[in-house]
Amino acid sequence: MKRNLHFNKEERMGRAIARVLLVMAVMAWAASCSGPTEESRQVTDVGNTAASPSSEPRAVEEEAIEESVEMPMAEWSEELSENDVERDSSLRQLDSALASDDEEAVLDLMLDLEEQGGRESVEGLEMVIERALEEDLKLHALASVYMLADDEDVSDALTLAIEDPSAEVRLEALGVIEDAEMVNLIPVLRSMIREENDPEVVQAYDDTLEELEYVQSLESY
Repeated sequence: MKRNLHFNKEERMGRAIARVLLVMAVMAWAASCSGPTEESRQVTDVGNTAASPSSEPRAVEEEAIEESVEMPMAEWSEELSENDVERDSSLRQLDSALASDDEEAVLDLMLDLEEQGGRESVEGLEMVIERALEEDLKLHALASVYMLADDEDVSDALTLAIEDPSAEVRLEALGVIEDAEMVNLIPVLRSMIREENDPEVVQAYDDTLEELEYVQSLESY
């Protein structure tokens, strides 16, 4: 199926790479916070034994390790809290932008939600698909849905889209479903195709179902 995803692939790939790098940085930090290795403990023990029989150096070292762990954890928790607040703020702004039909603001906020990720971001995109007056905004929302499909459940957003009055939106939604290999939506598609009157969209349903059923057959082995 020929697709026309309405997004800058290079920009989104850049953001995806940035997110991967962030995850790698967090994993590296977590590894560093897991405590000294057996080898480093042995070296420390030898050094402490040679310097003094007293346990004071070890106590100082353990206290330093605890502080080094507690500080990054506090910073990480604070950052997560700030992200939650940012998402909530973006959803409120998106609601306002949709109400005032501010297309530019809606586009900017959708990019923010796509970058932030999470269930709240998917809900924001569902809001655009359901309430936006411009077809182009819905197509942009579907592009963002596609970018989140690997990490979030976007089934509701796509179900809304295949019920949209615009044939172009329905076609785009079917393309996303096919490309994301969402076999869980096969029953929905089989039901919805009976209500479809546009020949081009009916053909898209057939193509998408054929592809998904093939993927499902491979998964059954």
